[in-house]
Amino acid sequence: MIAADYIVVGAGASGISFADTIVSNSDFSVAIVDVNSAPGGSWRYAHDFMQLDLPIDCAGVNSVPVGIEPQTRPQTARMLTYYDEVITDRLLASDQVQYFSDCYHLGAGLVHAVGWNTRVRFDARRKIVDATQCWLRTPARETPSFASDPDVLMITPNDLSSVWSVAAGLHRKYCVLGAGNAAVDTVSQLLSLGVNPDQICWVKPRDSWFLNRESFTPRAWLNTLQAISETRETGRLLTNLEQAGHLVRIFRDQTPTMFHANVQSNAQLAPLREITHVVRKGRIQSLSSLGIILDDGVEPMPERTLYIDCTTSRVEARPRPAVFEDTAITIQKLQIASAEFSGALTAITELLDLSDGEKNRLCTPLSLPDTAADFARVYMENLRNKATWLTQPGLHEWLAQNRLGSAGKFLSSILSDPANRGFADRQIQHLMCAAANILDQDVKRNSLPSFSVISEPSRPHLRTVTEPD
Repeated sequence: MIAADYIVVGAGASGISFADTIVSNSDFSVAIVDVNSAPGGSWRYAHDFMQLDLPIDCAGVNSVPVGIEPQTRPQTARMLTYYDEVITDRLLASDQVQYFSDCYHLGAGLVHAVGWNTRVRFDARRKIVDATQCWLRTPARETPSFASDPDVLMITPNDLSSVWSVAAGLHRKYCVLGAGNAAVDTVSQLLSLGVNPDQICWVKPRDSWFLNRESFTPRAWLNTLQAISETRETGRLLTNLEQAGHLVRIFRDQTPTMFHANVQSNAQLAPLREITHVVRKGRIQSLSSLGIILDDGVEPMPERTLYIDCTTSRVEARPRPAVFEDTAITIQKLQIASAEFSGALTAITELLDLSDGEKNRLCTPLSLPDTAADFARVYMENLRNKATWLTQPGLHEWLAQNRLGSAGKFLSSILSDPANRGFADRQIQHLMCAAANILDQDVKRNSLPSFSVISEPSRPHLRTVTEPD
């Protein structure tokens, strides 16, 4: 039997961030159990040109910066190296952490260790932590939802580099299927490889709103709250946020109907506007040698077309249990677009001298957004979470020292001048309350369904205001 205070299942962003926060703020021990052969979670299955979504100073674990220039965006190889370093140089070196790779958690602390070909009982003296619910899906690990003829050449983004190395320039057309971050990365990569924009076809069932990476600053966050609180005209919320710099879209002549809380920037999206062959005929039914069969028609394609499947949604509907339940913790998204911050906040909340009910009040999981209309609901939940955190003294001080969350950055600037603290606290609370009221009105206008009841199972191996002058 292997014993530790916390058994963390999953060595991705949220699990490692949870462990780092426990080690930084307590003497408790942690055993990390992961199905993969090395840490990094979803990064281990990402295409090699995938870039970090978040600004670099919001990424990774709180105690160890990713360590590159602020304006750069590390790709897959750098992020995998980073998580290897965090496990080895930070967590294992603390003598509070044990790390077990190639291990499947079967439930209730029972682990199948592949390397040992045996089952091992793990004893969690305090709690078992499920750190797999923030998992991001990748096209390389998913089966397409549509059929394709045998003579159709279709790959995932993970295969693009190897195909290009042996067949650069041999294809008449490059057809990118999908509208999310993987598709954005792939189109960007094709352009960087020198593919002419006229050779690229982009099949987009829906256009998407993206969170603007440049808005992850204290000042931009205040501007966002101001823009929301001043919205009075029905239907103007998202366009007002675009004008305020919080949201971006690729094609400005298209009104997006999708919002998955993905992060991009205008600089990243600008070259993509050169693509003129954009297909908007609904979802793909099948691919044939003649072209693409879609809900609303057929799109002919030439011979020697290379299809790149980016249709897999990065997130999937999962149950949303309470984060804290007796001897279990289920890490879930508590802030938009940040599994790292959510893992850290869950850990610091666990260490507070509060009941599970009080902890759950501080850690309310966000809904899963899909359509543009869902923005108001998930952002309202996001604001209400932040407002709740600011009322808890133990979290207030921690947020001010935490580099991962936007609220923390603002609070750190407040605490640098104690004379302004009370004024700034009142201002930010006022803006957040006004913005939440506007968002609540937008939710009611759209009559959105509740996302609280979701039947899809969990991961299979877990069965069981203005700043003062």
